[in-house]
Amino acid sequence: MGVQEQAFRTYYASMSEEKLLETAAHRNSFIGVAQQVLDEEIARRHLTLPAAHVEPVEPGGGGVRTLALRVRRSLFR
Repeated sequence: MGVQEQAFRTYYASMSEEKLLETAAHRNSFIGVAQQVLDEEIARRHLTLPAAHVEPVEPGGGGVRTLALRVRRSLFR
């Protein structure tokens, strides 16, 4: 398991169910490894993301950069 994958696992595991589902609504703007780990965490918790909950990616919305900053901050607290 790579460092990046482990960072996402740690970050997603620390989220509440509500925050995890909110984050999942923007999964299409995340890099592959972030999407995969997010999907695994949702499955591990037996959560279901309603199809209507997924929002389209907006240009300049921050997506991957915003997520990367959150992961970095959570690792170095």
